[in-house]
Amino acid sequence: MNNELPTHDAPAARLSAVAWMALAALVVAVLAAIAAGYAWYQSAVTARLEAGDQRGVVERVADGFDDVRQAQAGFEQRFDALGERLAALESESAAALEQASRERRDALAEIRSEMEALSASVEQVYTDLGRSVDTWMLEEVEQLLLLANQRLALAHDAELAATALDLADAKLAEIGDPALVPVRERIANERAALAALPRLDVEGAALRLASLMETVSGMPLAQDMRRPEWESGDAPDEASSAAETGGVERFAREVLDDLGNLVRVRRVDQARLPKLTPVQRFLVDENLRMKLTAAQLALLRGNGALYRQSLQGASDWAQRYLHTDAEPVRQLLEALDQLAALPLDRDVPSVDGSLAQLREVMSERAGQ
Repeated sequence: MNNELPTHDAPAARLSAVAWMALAALVVAVLAAIAAGYAWYQSAVTARLEAGDQRGVVERVADGFDDVRQAQAGFEQRFDALGERLAALESESAAALEQASRERRDALAEIRSEMEALSASVEQVYTDLGRSVDTWMLEEVEQLLLLANQRLALAHDAELAATALDLADAKLAEIGDPALVPVRERIANERAALAALPRLDVEGAALRLASLMETVSGMPLAQDMRRPEWESGDAPDEASSAAETGGVERFAREVLDDLGNLVRVRRVDQARLPKLTPVQRFLVDENLRMKLTAAQLALLRGNGALYRQSLQGASDWAQRYLHTDAEPVRQLLEALDQLAALPLDRDVPSVDGSLAQLREVMSERAGQ
């Protein structure tokens, strides 16, 4: 079979090939145009998108710059306000410092003035002290000598008077003024006169009298050698006695005792005191104790007459109402005799000469 076209169909075949080629070229051109349009569109859209993004970025950056500028403006305002505040504080501080400095200068000036016045006062005090220290010591010596005279005149207390004289002499020795030598000589003579007096232990005698007062309630009485039942705590209980014995028996016993006491014959060589009641026994003790107390007070006051009178009264009372054969009573009477022998009425010398001479020296100094 022959595949060749007929000759009359060759131009048509060529025309058909050209048409397809043209169509193909057209298709290619369309496709190229489409591709170019797509490429243009893509590039345009992309460019626009990028431009929008960049514009957004720029706008955001611009907004950030605006915020920064606003913050900077706020900071500047704050800095300005802070600067004004600092300036005001600086001005106030300067004024306060100036005021404090002025007050301190005034205070220092006032303190300096007070110190100068105080220094002048201290110097004046030292000057006065230098002139009057001896005067004060002489006044102290005068008081000591006055005390010695009072104790010796009022209480016959030679020991305390001697002590006061010793202290006065020590003060005069501390002063060391030759004008006071005659006063010290007079004090030495008075001190020697007091030393020559008999020793009298007033405190010991007073304590011994106090001890005797404590033993009075234990002394046996002269009548029946028994203390009051109510005082010793052995008094019978009347209620218990009445319970033990009937009223009729007790009455009969009391009647028999009274009848037996109506007539009693007793031979005695001397008169005896009647039997004492419990109250009378109590009064015996208290009266003796009161006499011893009076003797103690007279001893402390230096009253020799009253002292001996009180001791004699206590001795007479004890011999009258106490059992003198008992050992405690004998010791009591011996102690009273020993205490009565104290030289309470000793002739005490006068110690007022030194006081008078010292006052003369002080008067002469005061007149200078």
